[in-house]
Amino acid sequence: MNAANTAATVRISGPPNSSFLAGYPGISATLPRIVGKVEIRPGAGFSAPVNVSMVRICLQRRETIHPAAENVAKRHLGTPRRETVDLVGKEVLLFRCTSGKEAETVIAMDLPFQIFIPFGRGGEETNRRIPPASLQLPSRIAETYYELVVTVQQGPSMQNRYTFPIPLQRYDTLSTFGMYNRPETRAATADHVVTLGISLPKWSYGPLDPITVYVKLSPNPDYLNKAKRVTIQKLTLTIEEEITFNPEGDEPTKKINKIAKHTQAVGTKMPETGYITNLGLVLPARDLRDSDGIIKRGKPAFPMYEVTSFSTTSTLYKIEFFLSIKAHMTSARDITLRQPIVVCPMDQQACKEEMDSIEQAAKDASHVDPNNPILSDRTIILATEREAIRHLGLSLNMSLDDDDNPSLAEGPSTPTSTTTTTTLPPDATTTAPTATDDLTAEDLIEDEGAAAQDFRAFAASLQQQYRKTAGVSAQTIRRGEKDFESHGTRAQADALEQSRNAMRDVLSYTRVHPAGSGGGGGAKGGGNMVRAWYFPAWWEGYDREEEEGGAEREGEGAKEKKPFGFVRERVVVLEGSTVASQALGRAVTGQAKDRPARGRDWLLPEEALYLIERGSLDLWYPLKELGEILPPDGTTAAGKEEGAEGEAEDDEMDEYDLGYPLSLQAAYALLVGNDGERGKISLQKFQVYSNLKRCGYNVLRAPPNPKQQPSTSLATTRPPITTTLWQWFASILTTSPTPQPYGPLVQPGLYRSYTSIYRQMALLPRHKPSSSSSPSTATTTTTTRDPFAIHFHIWKSSQKWTKLRHPPPDFHLAIVDAQQSSVPTLSDITALLDATPPAPGKPEWTGPGRLYARLKHGHRNVLVAVVDHGVINYMRFAEGGFGGEELFARFDFRGNGGGGRGGKKGGGRNHQGGRGGGRGGRGGGGRRGRGRGRGR
Repeated sequence: MNAANTAATVRISGPPNSSFLAGYPGISATLPRIVGKVEIRPGAGFSAPVNVSMVRICLQRRETIHPAAENVAKRHLGTPRRETVDLVGKEVLLFRCTSGKEAETVIAMDLPFQIFIPFGRGGEETNRRIPPASLQLPSRIAETYYELVVTVQQGPSMQNRYTFPIPLQRYDTLSTFGMYNRPETRAATADHVVTLGISLPKWSYGPLDPITVYVKLSPNPDYLNKAKRVTIQKLTLTIEEEITFNPEGDEPTKKINKIAKHTQAVGTKMPETGYITNLGLVLPARDLRDSDGIIKRGKPAFPMYEVTSFSTTSTLYKIEFFLSIKAHMTSARDITLRQPIVVCPMDQQACKEEMDSIEQAAKDASHVDPNNPILSDRTIILATEREAIRHLGLSLNMSLDDDDNPSLAEGPSTPTSTTTTTTLPPDATTTAPTATDDLTAEDLIEDEGAAAQDFRAFAASLQQQYRKTAGVSAQTIRRGEKDFESHGTRAQADALEQSRNAMRDVLSYTRVHPAGSGGGGGAKGGGNMVRAWYFPAWWEGYDREEEEGGAEREGEGAKEKKPFGFVRERVVVLEGSTVASQALGRAVTGQAKDRPARGRDWLLPEEALYLIERGSLDLWYPLKELGEILPPDGTTAAGKEEGAEGEAEDDEMDEYDLGYPLSLQAAYALLVGNDGERGKISLQKFQVYSNLKRCGYNVLRAPPNPKQQPSTSLATTRPPITTTLWQWFASILTTSPTPQPYGPLVQPGLYRSYTSIYRQMALLPRHKPSSSSSPSTATTTTTTRDPFAIHFHIWKSSQKWTKLRHPPPDFHLAIVDAQQSSVPTLSDITALLDATPPAPGKPEWTGPGRLYARLKHGHRNVLVAVVDHGVINYMRFAEGGFGGEELFARFDFRGNGGGGRGGKKGGGRNHQGGRGGGRGGRGGGGRRGRGRGRGR
């Protein structure tokens, strides 16, 4: 992919555990600023580098007014909608490539920045004024919001802008500031008979703050007789919101809303000394919680306020609040007095809590130089650097797919047979097809990745399991959606604490072995555990030919049959059998009757380790010969001693005379080794084997160097071809055209189908997968080599599956170590695919509608398990059959008597219409062709 045409992915992240905003806008001592980091990566879904020439960032303010939004039903002319975009502060240059280069090719780029918000009122420039707070009025009649704009120049001709909303508040109107706590007085008169005077103790209020006004009505001494006849009827206190649109324009428009009102009845004559009283009401507030008591998430560009609006001033609108006191009187004019007040978005208690933070922010700002701020080091990873792609979090550990990861695939439907040969984990239980069958792999991965563990359900299953004597079936950990963030409710805190306590209980539970170990027919404590013995050299001399069913033995044991199944690798023999071990191990059949451990199951190292880890196997190291521990008669030495206990208790043999038990560490030391060591398995392969077994899959080792089965391709099964004389003569006349060595690619002429055109364009032979039902014969020339070789065969869970009789595997798996291998080459993948049989798709994947499903599935596919320090990822490689999917054939017209696009004969009666032209003729019924000529 060309880096110059690759769009970058840009995001902005703030400091850890804090927001973008540092300081308090409107308070100059705190140096309000926006601190963050611009992260530039390749586009989503790509790992190709991108070209970056220059990166700039700035803070923009967008203001919009639409006064007619609330008056749509009214037919009148209102102020038209207006929108302005202003730059707040200065634009900051974050990166510029070196001189002489058009761009730098980068993989990752982290550029820290600081943008200072203006805090001074000096100057007439817009960028020096204190910006208003983010606000959106009801019905969006006016709104102000801020956004960070990142401009990325990618080469000489490509420039992209990325915007990120930033909520911004103002803190210069807090009601706790001393400037707002000084009393305000004012007086007014209407006809010089009565004077109305008020006094406000403070003039900044927040939501639900009480507002108290002291009112005094005084008669005019010059008109005392008239004043005595005045009757005071009532006093009214109203909070008014006044919105001015285009306050700096030629035609400003005002809109007044009454948000609260209080009326006090008086009904008294005017006293000579005057009338004194006080009025009060509460500033209204809106409840941010819904009916369930939950605060819903707001818009990212606007903070959540408890008031509908507050005092603010911007370029296109201004919001002011007034206390309107009106005295209703008889024998005198009513007097109205409007006193301006300041409405703060926070109440009195919230303002007090912010004061300490403001004081600390002012101390921190004293160490900041606005002209030369200290920034963290920027990070730029060029494409030429070694292992640069690791900075994207990419390596061989790629995303899983439901076709790649066997643990995500659904098993077949549960058969009706009641015979059970193995116990599967609950993850592997088969279910009937559901609606999720139509989901894509990405949907399944997102559903799986979004799940969260709830340890409370798991702890409850443990308590229930050990409360009952018989035990219960295991339950998987319940999964659910995580809470995005803490919303401060007690229910969430209690649920989190319960989950933590349950997790501690689960992790602190003491895991113990069941009482007794298996001997003879199974475990003593109910068949849950069995004992096994480690004999690594017992099958060491076994002939390699017998692994593939070679010649019979000669000499001693000549009557023995030649079993199959990695006999030389089996080093652990079981004394008995349990439910967990029924699907594991293999008995070497056909042995002589005098052979020790005849009929016993022998385990491969990965099978023994798996049973030890799940607590179903007790591995012992022998101190006696195999014939003494497991005699040919089918008994055990420990069983004989138990039978003779009543006869000779004094001569009882201690079981530790036969051997001693091994710990899990000792079992790992004996059974885990390097690839190629007899009787051992590599740690990476065992981790994959254990993961698949715990998910409920049946796993067996792949046979080494499998013999090629006879090919059943069409070339060998096709019946003999008989050619008549006329067929031979026609084949001479209609030979396939040979491409000309020069000239046009498509020869001039009249073409009646797309097929004839595209056949001329097919110059290079395309790959078509073989139709053989066995592994490809290409393995004779291209052999697999470790680690890219088939190591395991995998089957989905099924009750009909047994370790001796099983259908062809559902998956073929290769295992690689991410630290010791690299990305496979084409020859590695080709050899790996040639070693697998064809995997036909579903029968319903026919037709053009399921083209991509067929291509994605491929003709052959193989899984590769990549192990990176214990982390397992499954990837699927498939052989695509692109050569067998012809797209052009479906566009040819297949009707009768009709002209296709590009010109065919018109479809008159008996297919004898006029000659169609241009867009082709219509067919049938003697109609007129849609081209030249007329139907007959």
